[in-house]
Amino acid sequence: QVSAFPGIVSLGLHYFMGADWPNYPAGIYAYQRRRMVPEYMETALVSWIAEEFIRPIPLTEQPPLLDYMIRAGIKQEFLNQLLPYTPDSILLGYTSEQMEWAENFEAANFKFLKPLLFETDQKYERDYIMDKAYTSELSLGSAPRIGEHIGWKMVSAYLTRHPEITLAQLCEETDYSMIMREAKYKP
Repeated sequence: QVSAFPGIVSLGLHYFMGADWPNYPAGIYAYQRRRMVPEYMETALVSWIAEEFIRPIPLTEQPPLLDYMIRAGIKQEFLNQLLPYTPDSILLGYTSEQMEWAENFEAANFKFLKPLLFETDQKYERDYIMDKAYTSELSLGSAPRIGEHIGWKMVSAYLTRHPEITLAQLCEETDYSMIMREAKYKP
């Protein structure tokens, strides 16, 4: 969708022709096609830019699920601050029903994820951070990437407690456990 050369960013408009456009490559699922509409162009572009500013997770050791959640939360906060008038559902790539589900079950989702926060099996990143149609461990009606949603809530709580932290400082931070501790997040 988005690619870059030094000093140039390009956005493939052909990826935003609508969910029913017949010329998308094979292998694009319906839940992905749903986001292939003009409303998601800005989010796709700013998401790519965020990846250039947010520190990557060091893969020299196996990172815990918490690291993936907080980093995804930082990325969502980046999107939120650069696109402040964009609905959270668009920023997260959720349908309105998925957004409502995520908000209604926020406390239950955190309780579900809490025992897994320091697990290092990559299965948890796949299950709770990577893009899917829904969170298969929960229900068909669940929102996908609940780890990303809860990570954003943690980062938001951290910023509420530390309003002096700038977006640039947040993007440089890699002590994800500290962010969780300092957030004192309680849904």
